[in-house]
Amino acid sequence: EGGDVLVVTGSLSTLDHAEKLRGFEHCAASLFAGLRVAQVIEDHEDLDESYAKCRKALQRGGSIRAVYAATVNSLPVLRALDGLGLAGKVKVITTDLFPALIPFLRSGAVAASIHQRPLSQGRIGFQSVYRYLTEGLCPAPVVRLWPELVLRSNLDVFLERNQRYHAPNTSAISC
Repeated sequence: EGGDVLVVTGSLSTLDHAEKLRGFEHCAASLFAGLRVAQVIEDHEDLDESYAKCRKALQRGGSIRAVYAATVNSLPVLRALDGLGLAGKVKVITTDLFPALIPFLRSGAVAASIHQRPLSQGRIGFQSVYRYLTEGLCPAPVVRLWPELVLRSNLDVFLERNQRYHAPNTSAISC
């Protein structure tokens, strides 16, 4: 339907965070007419800073229809939404998956989470270094790893395949 999006990230001086924002803005502009980034919050990976800034932005911006939490610090964002009575009314997409986020996916408070597959990233990095040191093979300058989109509908399949994310099945919204 379009509308304003609040983007929450760690620090735009971190290349990964800046690239996520750039990619989001590019796709929003080219694929979804009417969707625009209304505000970007840098929370510097600080839970209290994230909560305070998000609460302030959400109170001020009645036009915010969605939040993209492009940081592992999505819990303060969810707490701010819940405290303002906006949980479930504002669409939330997060980055990263961790056990405390699972109840929010189950309840629908989080529409989706972009899982970056950190174990695969680490394995690929280790294998690249190992092959360089043992075989002299230089790794490719860019190695792409497709993220996984975790939704309520595929959460149980994802959890079965990735036992380390297992968390109790609860639909309570709490941080």
